[in-house]
Amino acid sequence: MYMQNKVMLKIGIISALLIMLAVFSAYEKTPADLYDNGSFCGTCFIAANPLPISILLLLAYMLFNHFNTAVRSREKKARELLVASEDRFRMMIENTPVGVCIIDEYGMFEYVNTAFTELYEYEQDELIGKHITLIILENLYELAMKNYNDFMKGNIPLSREWSASTKTGKKVTVLVNSAKITDLSGRQKSLLFIVDITERQKMEQELIKSREILRAARDSAESLNRQKSRFLASVSHDIRTPLNSVIGFSELIEQSELNETQREMVRCIKNSGNDLLALINDILDLSKIEAGKFEIENAPFDIKETFASAVKSISPLAGKKGLKVTVHIDQGIDRFVISDSHRYKQVINNLLSNAVKFTAEGEIKAELKIVALCEMYYTIQTSVSDTGIGIPAEMHDRLFTPFEQCGRATSQKYGGTGLGLTISNQIVKLIGGDCIKVESESGRGSRFYFNLNLEKSDIKSRAAGYEEYPHAKTSPKKNASPFECKKMTILVADDSAINIKLIETILRGEGHTVIAAENGKEALEFAAGATFDLILMDVNMPVMDGYEATNRLRQMGVKAPVIAITAAAMQEEINNCRKNGMDDVLTKPILYDSFIEKINEYARKKNDGNNSHDTRPDQVIKGRRPAPGKIIDRDFLLSNTGGRSDIAAELLTMFGSNCETELECIGALIKSGDMSLIKLAAHKIKGSALNVGAGGLSTEAAKLEKAAANKNQTDFETIYKNLMDEYAKLKDELKKK
Repeated sequence: MYMQNKVMLKIGIISALLIMLAVFSAYEKTPADLYDNGSFCGTCFIAANPLPISILLLLAYMLFNHFNTAVRSREKKARELLVASEDRFRMMIENTPVGVCIIDEYGMFEYVNTAFTELYEYEQDELIGKHITLIILENLYELAMKNYNDFMKGNIPLSREWSASTKTGKKVTVLVNSAKITDLSGRQKSLLFIVDITERQKMEQELIKSREILRAARDSAESLNRQKSRFLASVSHDIRTPLNSVIGFSELIEQSELNETQREMVRCIKNSGNDLLALINDILDLSKIEAGKFEIENAPFDIKETFASAVKSISPLAGKKGLKVTVHIDQGIDRFVISDSHRYKQVINNLLSNAVKFTAEGEIKAELKIVALCEMYYTIQTSVSDTGIGIPAEMHDRLFTPFEQCGRATSQKYGGTGLGLTISNQIVKLIGGDCIKVESESGRGSRFYFNLNLEKSDIKSRAAGYEEYPHAKTSPKKNASPFECKKMTILVADDSAINIKLIETILRGEGHTVIAAENGKEALEFAAGATFDLILMDVNMPVMDGYEATNRLRQMGVKAPVIAITAAAMQEEINNCRKNGMDDVLTKPILYDSFIEKINEYARKKNDGNNSHDTRPDQVIKGRRPAPGKIIDRDFLLSNTGGRSDIAAELLTMFGSNCETELECIGALIKSGDMSLIKLAAHKIKGSALNVGAGGLSTEAAKLEKAAANKNQTDFETIYKNLMDEYAKLKDELKKK
């Protein structure tokens, strides 16, 4: 009995272990397997064991069935979630506007979405199981399969544009991107994303065509603009030649004995000529601005003097109309700034002239004030106000349009062309300012103003004792004393008898001897048989023009200075004159004062024994430079400051203190490699050193400026060392006196 119970106990324990093993293996069995295993174990135990063990096993069996039911429920939920997720994914793929397909390792379609079938105009069953070459153009088969095979081998990414064919034979351009995927069996496949870029490519091609059309239109416009510039230069020559006679002879007649009526008539002739000259100059300026050839020359100038001088020049005209003129200049402005003084004054003159023209009574106010200030720069506002007729608000924008004025009535009453403000506005932008602004109402006057960003200059205000706004006499003395300038023998070559007569009259009135030639060939004949102190050469002449004549004169060994006389005021013409061996240029019309001043300049050179042509190419007559070999040419500096030793000493002290800081700045810039800033800093030292007579320092700074302009960094270290050596010498020299 004991042995029987012991055997039954062992059988029960083994059976329980089997059930437990079945339970733990549930994680790796399907519910059906679990159920079968559990049923078998349960049946065995119920049949083989007595009641106590049977009850125990029954409880274990019930526990197993409960666990099995839970597993089945969990699997069902997971399957439902998987199906839902797959449905969402499929819905997304089916509804995306991008074509999607799956291709096996042999290039066969396994799946295509709706966008793919719509793009290629196939049904799904027409593509599934078919080779990818079905949609590739025949001439691209080989390349396409090579790229696909390389992609599957992992050599290259498959991402590029392809030309493809639809079912109906329509050609489309698609952008293909791909990714590798692996299915449950471990097979590699490719997932392709296809975007139709046919329309985009067409738009790009249209854009390229449009750009080509625009480029052609731009080239055509530039060509027309060049033709316009040449036309204006030609027309200006034809207009300036007779205008030369009108103004020149009127000035000569005005100096003769006339009664009041005659003098008034001559004055009208001269004023009309000057008005016509101003119009021509305006048209030429506008043409240069439009062609991008309007030259700006930045240099230090006395802005207070320039501003006050412009106001002073319109004061007589304002006085005749009974207008009060007031000037306000901000005392915080240093006198010397860097910009183009000529163009700045041109703008002020235009604004002041307009103010006088359109104001019948009241006052004109000119103001110069600081609106912003930093260590090296000002923002200075220039404004001109008047109490004139004013401008309606709706006309403000039209003021700066070429040839626009405030209505026909205004144009007829006050005259003008409507170019002045247009040109002035463009000049302001070119010299570093914003646009000219206007505040005005009809019948309540106007205020025109603009802001300029101006760099401060190293040159300081004149020492005490100088008048605040000196104004030199602009007209030379009539019939200057022969002791001032030696009289010269001058050859004049011009094909216009009127021009010859005018020039002869002016020159002989000054005591010079004049020989006239009608063309370049005749001028050569005269020059071969006589010696001349000066030659005036018209550029455009028949038989032989001025260029060829001048070149032949130089070949003959004639060293007399040659001054070109031309009606073409374009910069290109002036450059051509210099390139062809001419020493200077005078543009028509020949104005008495400026013409005599130029002739006297060469007469003074003759006095000094320096009246020959320098044969270096493109040589422009320049003033004396500091003497070589001197660390500081004090005589040169004294001459530049009008003999004022106190100003010379002040400039030297200033230069010495500022130069060290600027050189340290250059050293830092060289380390940073900023070429543009190095060039600017070197240029600044070069000019400042030249102004104070430090020729050696100026020369080394010029070398650094050139190296920076050429982006040649290899010489920087050597040049900078030489620059510092020159500065050390300058410091020692400054300690001596």
